[in-house]
Amino acid sequence: MGVRRIFSARHSQELFNLLLNPGKDYRRKALWLALRAIPPGARRTKCNGAFYLNLAHTDLDRADLADWVRDCELNPIYMIHDLIPISHAEYCTPYASKRHARRLKNALGHAMGIIANSDSTAHEIQTYAKEGGHRLPSVMGNWLAGAKLIKGASNISRPENYFVFVSTMEGRKNHFMLLQIWRQLVERMGAAAPHLKIIGQKGAQSWHVQNMLEQCDVIRSRVAVVPRCPDVELGDWVAGARALLFPSFAEGFGLPLVEALELGTPVIASDIPTFREIGQGIPTLIDPLDARGWANMVTDFMKDCPERRRQLKAMHSFRAPTWEEHLVKIDTWLEALRPTVAMPRKYIGNSIAISDTIASASRSGAA
Repeated sequence: MGVRRIFSARHSQELFNLLLNPGKDYRRKALWLALRAIPPGARRTKCNGAFYLNLAHTDLDRADLADWVRDCELNPIYMIHDLIPISHAEYCTPYASKRHARRLKNALGHAMGIIANSDSTAHEIQTYAKEGGHRLPSVMGNWLAGAKLIKGASNISRPENYFVFVSTMEGRKNHFMLLQIWRQLVERMGAAAPHLKIIGQKGAQSWHVQNMLEQCDVIRSRVAVVPRCPDVELGDWVAGARALLFPSFAEGFGLPLVEALELGTPVIASDIPTFREIGQGIPTLIDPLDARGWANMVTDFMKDCPERRRQLKAMHSFRAPTWEEHLVKIDTWLEALRPTVAMPRKYIGNSIAISDTIASASRSGAA
């Protein structure tokens, strides 16, 4: 069983201050705070119906959190970021898919409410619950806010004509299709072919992408990977691109799309429900399996084609989500839940647990 303690109001405020201003010695300060705030003693504290928020999928597949939540008199709220290990299991290990299924079953079984990162994810959760015969608590879609990227803040050297893809290299992200497209572009256009800048680290099911990056001499001069990129440089990479490319097969949200549009950079993305929702009608959407369509659009976006001009003209209507709006929506939703929904006396399905989690709770707000 993991360590679970409820911080006092004073220690909670210290933690929040540290998170807002982490500094270089954040880890040392966080450890010292934990040692002071988590003395030996009772693992259960009566919280009189305070909300407990778990926002990171942390061990939601385990079997003892529900008992702890009940004994501490907490109202549990969980955030589900996506259903990809279930809906697109081919891009995950069997273990990851089974584990995520347990998370969903357990969260649906005893949560007071579930926060999703988009209306698309919320709809998937509701459909999953209905089709599986699960109890369905209140589910709210709530967009995430991206980093406030700025342009002109770094001294990076950028090629004149390039596209950018900001993503961990995973099978579901569809990097391999882009590399095949770039090979064709280089073979056809030679030195006139655009550059592709991939910003992200290696992830699951990326061996074929790595092989092509390392062994394909044709694309070597036109495709480059930046595994680590601070925000001050990321803003310049995205702002200077002809377009951000986002050919994923599945996404729960898609922060790079939002960040690019906020910087005024056109986006070519997959035609999937999440991007139709958060793109607000601005990105150019193409089926992620339509390699020819992607290749043609990349070629068009090398110059000021009508579709790129349409996006640039539509940018003035884009409204990026903010963390202030995100939190206000949660607060309003929680207040609506408080008087009308009680924790179920009997939990449906398996109960859940979080290991090595510190919860801070108050009667007036979220843990």
